[in-house]
Amino acid sequence: MALAVGTTSEPTPPLATVLDVEARLGRSVTEQEMARAEALIVDVSALISGYCGRDFSEVPPAVAGVAAQVVVRALTVPVTAFRTDGGPITHSGGPYLSSADKQALRPFRKGLSSVALSSERAGAARAWWLR
Repeated sequence: MALAVGTTSEPTPPLATVLDVEARLGRSVTEQEMARAEALIVDVSALISGYCGRDFSEVPPAVAGVAAQVVVRALTVPVTAFRTDGGPITHSGGPYLSSADKQALRPFRKGLSSVALSSERAGAARAWWLR
């Protein structure tokens, strides 16, 4: 199996726990929801790590909170909704990052930076041309 550039075979560590999800849900996760909640935690952890461009060896509380909230949203969104004209709208109920989630994750996101590139050889060559 080939890996894409920049990926590893190591799974992304979970950024939240079922207890974090239950705290934001306001109730215990039911037995029927448990497997889905655990799978969503894995999915959301990969989603947030990818968005932030980094893995978290220590998970900041704010990141755990966003992860748990995204899981709660995915758990509680109805799988099928109906438009006002009566037509069905299919919704997967899958995890996504809202603009508020992205705003909360902004301090933990890798930013762009510039790096000055130079070479000792280039300096010597330039000095030669200046003689």
